[in-house]
Amino acid sequence: MNLFYFIRYGYDESSETDIVKGDMDKFTATLKYGAVEWDAGDTVEITKDGEYTFTYTTTKDNDKVLQLAFATNLYKGIMNDNFSITAESVVVNDTVYKVDATKAAWDNSGKDENPYTYTLINGWGGLDSVGLSKIKAGDKITVKIKVTGTNNNSEAPEETKEPEETKEPTEDIDKGNMDKFTIKLTYGASSDWASYSLDITEDGEYTLSHTATCDVDFINSLTLNTNLYGGSLNSYFKITPESVTINDTEYMINSEVAVWNNSGDAVVNPYTYTLINSWGNLNSVNLPKIKKGDNLTVKFRVKGTNSYKSFVNIPTVIATIKPSSSPTVAPTTEPTAAPTEEPTVVPTTEPTVVPTQKPTVAPTKKTSLKNTTITVKNGKKKVSSVTVKVGKSAKISVSTNSNAKLSISGISKKELKVAKIVLKDNKIIVKGLKKGKVKFKLVSKKTSTYKKASKTITVNIK
Repeated sequence: MNLFYFIRYGYDESSETDIVKGDMDKFTATLKYGAVEWDAGDTVEITKDGEYTFTYTTTKDNDKVLQLAFATNLYKGIMNDNFSITAESVVVNDTVYKVDATKAAWDNSGKDENPYTYTLINGWGGLDSVGLSKIKAGDKITVKIKVTGTNNNSEAPEETKEPEETKEPTEDIDKGNMDKFTIKLTYGASSDWASYSLDITEDGEYTLSHTATCDVDFINSLTLNTNLYGGSLNSYFKITPESVTINDTEYMINSEVAVWNNSGDAVVNPYTYTLINSWGNLNSVNLPKIKKGDNLTVKFRVKGTNSYKSFVNIPTVIATIKPSSSPTVAPTTEPTAAPTEEPTVVPTTEPTVVPTQKPTVAPTKKTSLKNTTITVKNGKKKVSSVTVKVGKSAKISVSTNSNAKLSISGISKKELKVAKIVLKDNKIIVKGLKKGKVKFKLVSKKTSTYKKASKTITVNIK
């Protein structure tokens, strides 16, 4: 599965015996919301035609909604010919956003074993039928859908009750401190999204685990989320992610690549340790493909809580030198130097250096950022375009003089059907799907010394 695959949430690739399939007499629809937070909203049982309302209250700020969809338990072959689900609008607080039905998608990702999902927003697939603005914590999102073509289309359904609003974080309940806080492991890949929480009250070594529910080529998101906010951390507090173990194989985490931050807002956003973020091209641990049933365990250390205990869980490491029961140096009860009551240096009340009102170093001018150069090579040749035959693949290397992280943007839904494009480890892999042209931007982020830059790349599929 590649970065631009249309991810369909709500599908659990379990055996058919575990699946409850709906029909035209009764089926379920679940609102799926995904951004900084990943949650399933209300599940509504639908037994007849009519309008149904779903509501979700956000708990975090986010610049972009990555997922807004309705997962159903309807499968191919059980729907009436005239059956349809359509969304009329999305309301954020008091602002109404009309849904462009021509951009929404009702499908099962091309697999008959998958249930159907009605998708309004899919940030990875370039699908957006709504055009929402930035979302703030506490915003109330209301989506109204219309269902027609069920077996019971003679009566209008009863008005669906709005779910209770999600409570906004409060100082007493949701915010942690150095006496007690929460760490939550969040794993996300394809249809498999889950979180696991652990209360931390003292220094030590901890682990959190997840068992994969489906096969994936790579993990989209792997984070350690906390409820710690700016001002609640001791100056010497530190979380250190160490490794990810898959079954019996341990993979070390590169702490220089992993990111500990609060998205630039210490008041509103809690701190998160991001280990993998495929959309931001961040990968601090090189993991293999994940298989259904794999057990994934993240190990990390916490130091600097108010417990003042240094790593209470002792790691299982065998000492290389046998300890001695006798001291190697004879103890002494006498001090090594005779004590003195007199100061070794005569104190003075006069300054040793004449004070000056002028600065000792001239203030420096603010340095200007350097220009960033993005280099794209096909083999040893610098290029800005590449030609690939249908069914074939090509690999081009990319780099910058700033060593900043690179990302891809500007690929349309139509272009995704022409070529499969993945950026990984400073290489762009292009696979031709059908004849056509794809144009996208390769973006280099701004650093402390280099400017942000972008380069347009053209892919021709012959």
